[in-house]
Amino acid sequence: MIMLVDVFQSHALLDSDKFHLNRWEMRDLFQRELRQLLESSKNVQKSCQIIDDLDKNRDGKVDFEEFVSVATKLIMCCHSYFEEENLMCGYR
Repeated sequence: MIMLVDVFQSHALLDSDKFHLNRWEMRDLFQRELRQLLESSKNVQKSCQIIDDLDKNRDGKVDFEEFVSVATKLIMCCHSYFEEENLMCGYR
């Protein structure tokens, strides 16, 4: 939990609004924290769409609640992926 707060705050503090991530801060966060996911998706337009989808209330910024919602979805996807990989390799 503390890591999520730290990651959000370290990127939100890049401008004067420490409670929200703007589009550029979000893109920077993706590039630094989720580089492998972005590299596997070479479609820049899709990356922009993901960032737009993060902004649920369409105010042009991503607040902490929106950020945690997406982080939770990513964690769940990763967990499911590794669970399936372990089953395929014979681990339980």
